[in-house]
Amino acid sequence: MELAQLCPAAQNAALAKSITGEWDYPGFDQLLKELIAFDQTMDARVRRNLRWMVISIILCVIAFITMFILIGEDYLYSGIAAFVGALANMIRCIQLWRKSKKLALPEASLEMVHGLIRLLRQDLDPKAKITATIDLSGLTDKKKQSIKPMQWAYLDPWCSIRLKLRDGYVALVRQTDTFIETTKTKKGARGKTKSKTKWKKQCRVTARIIPPAPVVWGAPPQVDRVWERHKMVTKNDVSVAVLDRWWAFKQPTDAPTKSPAARDIIGMLFRLCAMRPKEAK
Repeated sequence: MELAQLCPAAQNAALAKSITGEWDYPGFDQLLKELIAFDQTMDARVRRNLRWMVISIILCVIAFITMFILIGEDYLYSGIAAFVGALANMIRCIQLWRKSKKLALPEASLEMVHGLIRLLRQDLDPKAKITATIDLSGLTDKKKQSIKPMQWAYLDPWCSIRLKLRDGYVALVRQTDTFIETTKTKKGARGKTKSKTKWKKQCRVTARIIPPAPVVWGAPPQVDRVWERHKMVTKNDVSVAVLDRWWAFKQPTDAPTKSPAARDIIGMLFRLCAMRPKEAK
């Protein structure tokens, strides 16, 4: 799907790389589906433009070598013209690749949010709005900070969704991703220097269930003591059930794109909902 084919709200979200506001379920579902389709088009274009960019670089190198071979021959000007044409084509291919890469969105994040609301659809209050603040800009320089020499961290609190359930309870889901980029440089026996970059990604998802009025909660859910934390917090004299869970991903060279599965986050919400009084279930 091309940018011009998106609805106005999806166009604004794709260009701003941000989703902020309130939607009913059909509107939010359609918005996410259009953004996912648009990103799939951009991903295919990035791959295609990358291939053409590599080909154009090879052709430019060949044209450059040929131009020097033709020095002193009658075809020198033809060689120069061929090199200039190959250079212009290479520059154009690089520009197209950068443009398509700039427009690409984090598809895994969009699919997680889309899966989350679809799995919760039957439990949502049909008259209530979905409130979302979603940052799709990814790893930008503003989020980058130095930890130590050759190591950087990116803090990306990219997702916050508020959903009202049919029974009056409110589900709040937030996700914060932390990326660690580490570059190591080694010098070989022959004096050659080699650099390797490794990435780590930690995802923290916080799920909250907020009752419409003060309630007496049931027994807390069982948690994984390594990856999960449960607690109760008080907000406006109402006791709120909170469950934190962490995920870790590793990948060499490029930043990991994996994200927690929507069904796992739904599981967190269901475990909190199981604590509700019997009359609310």
